[in-house]
Amino acid sequence: MASGTSIEATGGIARGVIPSLRLLVAVAAILVTIAGTQLFALARETDRFFAWTISPPLSAAFLGAAYWASLFLLLDIVFGATWRQARIGFFSIFAFVSLTLLVTLLHLDRLHFGTAATLPAVAAWAWVAVYVLTPPAFALALLAQIRQPGPDSPMGAALPALLRLLFLFQTAIFAVAGLLLLVAPAAAAGWWPWPLTALTGRAIGAWLAAVAVAGFGVLIANDRRAAAGPAQSYAFLGLLELLAVWRFADNIDWGQALAWPYVTFWATVAATGLWGAVIARR
Repeated sequence: MASGTSIEATGGIARGVIPSLRLLVAVAAILVTIAGTQLFALARETDRFFAWTISPPLSAAFLGAAYWASLFLLLDIVFGATWRQARIGFFSIFAFVSLTLLVTLLHLDRLHFGTAATLPAVAAWAWVAVYVLTPPAFALALLAQIRQPGPDSPMGAALPALLRLLFLFQTAIFAVAGLLLLVAPAAAAGWWPWPLTALTGRAIGAWLAAVAVAGFGVLIANDRRAAAGPAQSYAFLGLLELLAVWRFADNIDWGQALAWPYVTFWATVAATGLWGAVIARR
């Protein structure tokens, strides 16, 4: 072990992730893949394939990128992480589904319930069902996981100081931006690089807040192995958001003060995540 402490020395076998929680997260990974495809790959077709119509397409691509990037958090839980290593990803996703349920309830009138087309209507009802059922399911799985006997797995090597500083800087931005978009989407839309509705602003805010939860988790744990899933998710989130900007550059007001800082920020997120992922897997 990197920490020099054996699992046996801690008093027993380290707590793993219980099968029911792994199964729940595996189902979530499938749903996340579908949502990412609807939003990122079909960003211009949300009126036909998604729960509500999103305009401009860059907003849909932003959300789709976040769904796809979160797969690394989910798959790290499904395949092999101990509970101590999986906690960061679990609480990040738990925060996201809980906040998205709140956002959904605030904007039910925007969903495709009344449309004559079958696909968007089914997508709307499926969206509500998923976000009504997922938070309590995650809460019950968490209670069962906490009751699991055994010690936590040993700590791994600490993260480099510069990497922690980068995570702290970016996490603070994610937290502030996410909170503003959730609480005051109309005001926050004034400084966003492209137009946002209250619903899309809050949906983006829910993802940014969830990323902030993961970032704070990485800082608190200060453990390379526990940072593996979040770091990979970070890297792909940054890269996919840059790809979304490239695809829909015409959606951005490039004269807006935060347009280029927005692009620069995602480049630093991608670089930070790649560095963290390389270190975590050594």
